[in-house]
Amino acid sequence: MTVATSPAFRTIHPRVRKPRPALMRWYRRNERVVLSVAGVVLFFVVWEIGSAAGFVDKFFFSSPSAIATAGASEVTKA
Repeated sequence: MTVATSPAFRTIHPRVRKPRPALMRWYRRNERVVLSVAGVVLFFVVWEIGSAAGFVDKFFFSSPSAIATAGASEVTKA
């Protein structure tokens, strides 16, 4: 067995990558934005559920939907 034919010196070819699905490519490009928006949405959902369940005192912190409704009525008021 010579050095040129020994298995220790075989050529290693680069691996062929499968193309990723379009949704996965989009997510990888926009991961930071997606996770940021999901965090804010999750915060408001937990706040709304906590307010409806009574864990959040409505006297100090009303529910986000009630705040949005009051804000919309103030804007549309003549």
